[in-house]
Amino acid sequence: MALPHRVSGGYHVVVPSGCCVSPAGVFGQWSEMLLVNMFKRSTVMGAWVLIGCGLIDVTQAKPFEDPSPPAESELPDWLKKRLRDRDVPADPDVVAPPIVTPQPTTSPPELPPQEVPDPHGGVSTEGSPAVAAEVPEMPSITPFKLGKLFSVRAVPPPVDVQQIGFGVDFRISPVRAVAKAQIQNLKNDYPDLSEVIELAKEVDLELIESKSGEEIEAMFLSINGLSTEEKKAIQEVDFEASKETLLLVLEVAQDPEDAVTFSIEPFVSFSIDPLTTTLVVPLAGFVLGDDSSFEFGNLMVDLRFAHDVSEDLRWRVAYGASFFAPTGTSRSDALALNNPLEAPRWLHRYLGMEFYSAAGVDFEYLLLQADVGLSSLIGVRDGARPQNSVYFRYGFAVTATPGDIISLDLELSGGVGISDARAFDVHYFTGGLRFHLAGIQPAVGVQIPLYLPDRTVFGSYSGLDFASPAAINVLAQIHAAF
Repeated sequence: MALPHRVSGGYHVVVPSGCCVSPAGVFGQWSEMLLVNMFKRSTVMGAWVLIGCGLIDVTQAKPFEDPSPPAESELPDWLKKRLRDRDVPADPDVVAPPIVTPQPTTSPPELPPQEVPDPHGGVSTEGSPAVAAEVPEMPSITPFKLGKLFSVRAVPPPVDVQQIGFGVDFRISPVRAVAKAQIQNLKNDYPDLSEVIELAKEVDLELIESKSGEEIEAMFLSINGLSTEEKKAIQEVDFEASKETLLLVLEVAQDPEDAVTFSIEPFVSFSIDPLTTTLVVPLAGFVLGDDSSFEFGNLMVDLRFAHDVSEDLRWRVAYGASFFAPTGTSRSDALALNNPLEAPRWLHRYLGMEFYSAAGVDFEYLLLQADVGLSSLIGVRDGARPQNSVYFRYGFAVTATPGDIISLDLELSGGVGISDARAFDVHYFTGGLRFHLAGIQPAVGVQIPLYLPDRTVFGSYSGLDFASPAAINVLAQIHAAF
């Protein structure tokens, strides 16, 4: 007997080997299976087929309520028998293919792009489908806005931050100074030795007592930068007979007095990208006993260019030049030894030039800056000794800015003499606090020398009547920018 098996929603007949099946028998079995299959697939369709065959009494039909197939107890007896015959186990050699349920071919509709926070501030239309609230951009400190310094050349901030700037720098220094009045008295008492007394500050007078007259004359003639008149004046002096007078000059020079020097340096700056031009008018003050003065220093013009190396990393570089016109007076020389690195502002006999470059990186809460430069002093007035000097200058600064109100400056600066400039072999440490109040930046700091050359080097530079440079400088600044 052939056994029906369901395949993909239908049936097929497996005919055992060696059996004969008539066409009528096969047709009858297929008709019955077709009716059963149609009945199970659709109750309504199956009902119409059974009604058409006269197997169901229409008068006893009930309204259709449940789309699921009817329970077995509600089927006619002949269908029950056929269903039981269908449940006979299938031939194990025949494997029915699996029923494949078709998957939907349409993809879900795409959601419109939503606004999500952007890490650089604002919002972006890419990212999560969830709508995110706009995140306000946190304010940041403008690069190099808090980068003012005391002694190291600072990198200017961007032009859109500072267009016009002005302010005043102050410096107060107690120094050990020679009583110039006593030197002047010696010149008045010995007019024929006036020129030699002035030059006596530029030789090691301690050696005079053990030297002969000719040896003393040779010492004076070896001074750098002597004019023809000065050489003639030296050769006309009887140094053997004038030894006592020169020893008196030595005694005065070795008995310095306490003095106070101060400077007031107003400035104004103009910025037009990428150039910042600064004009400084130094004013010098000097008090020694009853003798005091207030004089002009050398007018200074600074031209400084600045560029961004990387806006993301907040790198900037600067380069430029400073020029010092010899507009000072003889008394302004007194300020040269507050800090020898600032001597071009005060030495009235010299035209000064400085060429430099600087670089800095602003980490927003920590700012690093450094500069290097070459300075030159060119004698343009009588009595400039040495005639020309060249020295190297450097500086490094660390500025801590925990907020936009206060900053801490730590600076290291110094110089190295290259040509006739031993007096500039100095190194300084500077520390101070700076406040940032609505465009105004007051600051106060202290500068102390880390290394100074021998005292006689300073005493012999350009006729300065000083025993040694200042042991400490008190600094103050008031800067404003708009």
